[in-house]
Amino acid sequence: MVISALEAAYADNISDATCVDVGVEGSIRYATVVILFGAADLIPDRMPWLTPAGNLTVKKRSKTERNALFVAALGSTVLATVKEGLAAGPSVDEFRVVVLRKDPGALKPADFVAPIYIARFRRAAMAGPWTTREPVASLLTAEGAMLTRRGAIGDVLPLDLSDHPETADLVETFRPLVLGKYLDT
Repeated sequence: MVISALEAAYADNISDATCVDVGVEGSIRYATVVILFGAADLIPDRMPWLTPAGNLTVKKRSKTERNALFVAALGSTVLATVKEGLAAGPSVDEFRVVVLRKDPGALKPADFVAPIYIARFRRAAMAGPWTTREPVASLLTAEGAMLTRRGAIGDVLPLDLSDHPETADLVETFRPLVLGKYLDT
């Protein structure tokens, strides 16, 4: 019933999300959710800007600005998915989130569908006002959070899952499904 309720809640999300597992570990009732997210190029490279004279113009974003907005969008997506899951699955104590990036510009075929974020969000830790919750801080401070960024510009890199075989297996299960969906569009 929990999986069905979460699937119904996630059906209309812009970023595909699916509940792949529910269970009990110790006294914690958990749900594992996989979110499919785009690449950094989903952030436009240009933005509206005002000149010193007050005229509207278009300004090019730096790579650093684009990456910062990408991480903020990722954080917002993860938080929205968790919040929706908390509402749809009142019996779930913890959401285990895995975010897969679909990147047509990947340098290696294995990175076309790659894990970029993993964390656990406990219901108790998510209590409080959502309107003041900072998406990037929430992303980075979640229990077990894994997010790899490179250099001063902050490129988001695929995660090394060599120490997380269960998550690596999950990614390998999803990779052909995402590729199939991509090839069908």
